[in-house]
Amino acid sequence: MTLPLTTESITTLVHQFYQGVRAAPELGPVFDAAIDDWPPHLARMVEFWSTTMLGTKSFQGNVYGKHMALPGVQPQVHFS
Repeated sequence: MTLPLTTESITTLVHQFYQGVRAAPELGPVFDAAIDDWPPHLARMVEFWSTTMLGTKSFQGNVYGKHMALPGVQPQVHFS
């Protein structure tokens, strides 16, 4: 089933994606060490994807640079 592209569907996708990231043996510890308070991070990622996919312009920042600054995250492995 395909969901319509809305802020709500993006929120669901972001939460499910990061649930998987946190459960991944390789990435879970990296993100758990970097993020103390998950709800604000998830809200920020929803803003990023809403800006990218819906054109809401609710996000400003550099997601790629922030993620690449985390030890253990590699662009050719985790962003391809």
